[in-house]
Amino acid sequence: MYIISVDHQDWLVGDSKGWLTTTPLRSLAAVYLTLSAAQEAVAYYASSYTNVTFAIYPLDGQAPILDESTASDLLLNNSMIDGSTMMSAR
Repeated sequence: MYIISVDHQDWLVGDSKGWLTTTPLRSLAAVYLTLSAAQEAVAYYASSYTNVTFAIYPLDGQAPILDESTASDLLLNNSMIDGSTMMSAR
């Protein structure tokens, strides 16, 4: 099982009405059952959120399996809603 880090500071929860939703709590991150499912999710989100860096981590590990930090720059909208960060796909 795998989770996805966003900009090496938060964890991916999902997408809601055009906003990327993240959480600072690893325990609240969306869990992907296979590496290929996590890779598909990264490809999907990276196509809409081009200024965000994604990295795939094993659920029980500390080091990323796939880190796309060379592919994106940090640029996000830091609106906080209930402890989650929402980023627009502008």
